[in-house]
Amino acid sequence: MFSIFPNTGCTMSNRSYQEVQPRNAAQLFPPTLDDYVAADNPVRAIDAYVGMLDLRELGFRHANARTGSGQPPFDPAILLKLYIYGYQNRIRSSRQLEKATRLNVEVMWLCQNVQPGYKTIADFRKNNLKALQQVNREFVRDCRDLSLLGGSRVAVDGTFLKASANRGSVHTKASLERGLARLDKLIESHYRAMDEEDASDPEGNDLSDPDLVAKMEALIERRARKKALQEQLEASGDTQVSEVDPDARLLRKNGKSVVGYNGQIAVDDKAKLIVATDLVQDGNDSQQLEPMMTQASEAMESEGLVGLADTGYYNGDQLKGCEDRGMEMYVPLPDNAILKGKDGRFGSEDFPYDSETDSFTCPAGRKLVPNGSTYMSRGKRYLVYRSNAGVCGSCPLASRCLPRTDFSRRITRWEHADVMDRHRERMANDNGEVMGLRGSLVEHPFGTLKVWSGVHHFLMRGLAKCRGEFNLMVLCYNFRRVLEEIGVGAFVAYCRARKEVQGIGM
Repeated sequence: MFSIFPNTGCTMSNRSYQEVQPRNAAQLFPPTLDDYVAADNPVRAIDAYVGMLDLRELGFRHANARTGSGQPPFDPAILLKLYIYGYQNRIRSSRQLEKATRLNVEVMWLCQNVQPGYKTIADFRKNNLKALQQVNREFVRDCRDLSLLGGSRVAVDGTFLKASANRGSVHTKASLERGLARLDKLIESHYRAMDEEDASDPEGNDLSDPDLVAKMEALIERRARKKALQEQLEASGDTQVSEVDPDARLLRKNGKSVVGYNGQIAVDDKAKLIVATDLVQDGNDSQQLEPMMTQASEAMESEGLVGLADTGYYNGDQLKGCEDRGMEMYVPLPDNAILKGKDGRFGSEDFPYDSETDSFTCPAGRKLVPNGSTYMSRGKRYLVYRSNAGVCGSCPLASRCLPRTDFSRRITRWEHADVMDRHRERMANDNGEVMGLRGSLVEHPFGTLKVWSGVHHFLMRGLAKCRGEFNLMVLCYNFRRVLEEIGVGAFVAYCRARKEVQGIGM
């Protein structure tokens, strides 16, 4: 049989594997780096996008061309491209990004064979936190220009993201008190053991166990550290103090606890793009509804937004703030929104309110009217409504209605309770069609960030730094969503057209 592999004894019929080339084999026409990157490769979209940005206007350091002696800095555009690529491909560590500039062909093409060190890469992220947030906001505007935003309805949600700190590094007032009490007992027991050893020798020799003495010194040092943390906590006025990440908090939800931050997003319903983002220290979402809806409205330049959120966002002040801004909110009522009666007694749900007469009606059909008094509670002003004591005294339902120490029924109403009345009516009229969209809209991005991107924790420490990193995560999520919606070619064409209009780099 004819052999196509001379002097090897290998023929087409008896070849076991695909032919390989020797590593030292010379190539007649070596391909350029550009030949390795296909026309529809997402790295071309990253290159085109960063190329159209005015980095100086966005606030990036070293965005101005440098003149003079000494080594010039790395182009911030190269480092921004590197981070966008890295956060889209589970490469977040500065050391891993440095390695990628030497081994990853896509990164080599994107960075044009520039190979910054890991410290330069890490410093870029640390020194451009506000600029990274601005890029994220700018990208939302680009999504609007690309007609990828509906601009009429958004869903708001939050999730806990782990900080670069462990559970034992965060302390509360109670935990510090318990820790100090435990250390005091240990120190006392060690002192007692040392006294017993001394008493056992009538000649008064030093029989102290060196190991016991070392343990005692370590305990005293630990106690001094905890005492310093306790004083720091008292001076700060906060409820927690963290040793590793000073801004991280112990957050609890549904029986689980996380040392980290509360990441907030608002998602537009057209292409599931994140249009607003924030990172806070709060352990719940009750104060986040109006800020997130306001940010979403400003980002999309849209008025009259419809907002969807879960029960954790239910808050009268927040709902009023959204209504004042012309927004229509859908937030389920928590179980304790209406006080129900117990043990056969009447609750507030048994006293319907009549807005026309500004009065409540009791189960016996009598009116409770304003008595002219008000009181403040948690920053809210409440009006007081009372029944007629003479009528209540002869009422057959008095035993189920009146408090044991009062002769009339008292009901309070928030001065802006009409906002809540309208909200309850809106929720009662929703047959599930509106609220049914919330989960599919807002839980998809968090699932994608955590599973696809592998973003379960922050690499940086401090609220400001983690906020910048969170914006970078969101930017990369939106970037990939846009490419899935319109494709690499269309996005590159948009970037080139905008760059031409702006005259950047020309």
